[in-house]
Amino acid sequence: MKGLGAAIGLGCVLLGWGGLHARELIWGPVLGEAHSREIVIGMQLDGSAEVQILYWESGEPGVEKSTPPIQVQADPYYSTSISISRLKPGTRYEYAILVDEDPLLLPYRLRFSTPPLVHPDAADFPTFTFCLLSGVQRHDPETDSVMRRDQHATGMISQVLAQDPDFILWLGNTYYLRPGEAGSPAAMTRRLEYSRNLPDLMTLLATRPNWATWSTAETEGSALGAFHPHFLQAKTIYAAAWPTLTPTRLREIQPTPRQFYYGDLSFHVLDTNAFRKPEVDGSSEGSAILGQAQIDNLIRQLKSSQAAFKLVCAGSPLIHPGPHAPGLGSDKAEQEYLMERLRQNPIDGLFFLTGGLGMGEFTKRVRSGAVPLYELAVGPLTAPPANSDFNSQNYYREPGTGMKAANYALIRVDGPAGQRKLEITVYNEVNVPVWSAIIHQDDLRHR
Repeated sequence: MKGLGAAIGLGCVLLGWGGLHARELIWGPVLGEAHSREIVIGMQLDGSAEVQILYWESGEPGVEKSTPPIQVQADPYYSTSISISRLKPGTRYEYAILVDEDPLLLPYRLRFSTPPLVHPDAADFPTFTFCLLSGVQRHDPETDSVMRRDQHATGMISQVLAQDPDFILWLGNTYYLRPGEAGSPAAMTRRLEYSRNLPDLMTLLATRPNWATWSTAETEGSALGAFHPHFLQAKTIYAAAWPTLTPTRLREIQPTPRQFYYGDLSFHVLDTNAFRKPEVDGSSEGSAILGQAQIDNLIRQLKSSQAAFKLVCAGSPLIHPGPHAPGLGSDKAEQEYLMERLRQNPIDGLFFLTGGLGMGEFTKRVRSGAVPLYELAVGPLTAPPANSDFNSQNYYREPGTGMKAANYALIRVDGPAGQRKLEITVYNEVNVPVWSAIIHQDDLRHR
């Protein structure tokens, strides 16, 4: 396949899905988690096949490297994730997918950029942007009633694509399973396939790294967490849909938040499903959403991080005080436990990013003797907004930031070392900025 990159560079990507081979994509490719020297790519095929990735630095299509070929098997559901390693930090690459030795030809150019590698003593720190998305739902005419927001799906995603963010952070409700679908791998695969079968969404997923966490929509809207009767099946599909560099089974040994770095920022991704324990009347066991062990491990991670900003991510609200079912506010004892642990362990640069609320808002929780806690909640993007009125439930919300309509956020990270800042802009469904804020590194420093 020497020279395939050059051929693709000349425009041979316009033939559409399928190409020359018998096997086709159900969904993908999806760029998953990325490191400065590694990235993972996920996909699902319609049957067993041998898959290989060719990749090259942009501008050098004749110098291709390749991953070892792997055989895609029926378990899990003909999906696979392939890691590309030994990459250069802060470098743009292009790639191609071989299925049974034939190139998979797609109507868009496959590319990715590795995160920059930042030395603490560097004179210049990088400027980069990322988008926060939550609540992505698409009407399937075979099974769904008409969705109120479906007609906006393509437009909203094209607006995100036009922002050209360096990466995407998906904060829960990344697709919506209907009740009963989690018990059927075929039904879940169909739902995921149809949800992602939008040209701009496919381009977005295939051309920049994606980090994701889940909320209740990926488990049929249930707040049962691991007590859902088909939780393991739902988790298997979710894990395939969002490929990671850290195997899920390693995180199950200890309820440890997933941690990654991008530039000089550290991200700490909480799981609000796997350790959820609904309250049962008359039971001697208490309820849980994160679980105390996951909270304790989060504090350990935050204390060890030297990042300018430490961003805690979740598919459900954490600081919001209202009793919204997926959020931590519905378990006051556990929310207070998190607040107490943060009081005992002051963390500089702490900031919360959440989804799953069904509306957007910016929360500022003032604390005595400590810097405020900020939580930016986003979504929905294409799903219907929440029916309930939460205006009276969050008395920490900053005025003018409540958005009970389609929205997404763009964060620009800028500034010299020691004076970094988060420039936040929240957009509505017609891509008009609704509100913006700047959080300086000094704003989150304890004195």
